[in-house]
Amino acid sequence: MKIQTFVVGKLRTNCYLVYDEKSLEASVVDPGGDYQKIQRFLDENQLKLKNIFLTHGHFDHILAVAQLREATGTRVVIHKADAGMLETADDNMYMSIMSEPFRRVKADILLSGGEKT
Repeated sequence: MKIQTFVVGKLRTNCYLVYDEKSLEASVVDPGGDYQKIQRFLDENQLKLKNIFLTHGHFDHILAVAQLREATGTRVVIHKADAGMLETADDNMYMSIMSEPFRRVKADILLSGGEKT
């Protein structure tokens, strides 16, 4: 198991890519921007993205989610209390900082605590 750390987005948020060197399966945690940087690493290492895990729904943790999902078809996992933040810029503080259009995403798996995926 390997972990690659990226510092992404305007707020320089930590994003983590966790992957298995044998199966080449990967999960990303909090892709808060810089989609190209994350996708380039996936491509260069021939990794298959299986999950996008979000610790919470603030914009600086979710900005690359829509692009990663479109590119890989992977599932989005977030706690049920923050799921709405993926669908509206009003709740995730996006409008107070960003100027480009917000890209809505719907979560595939809603967590409530203690689950294992």
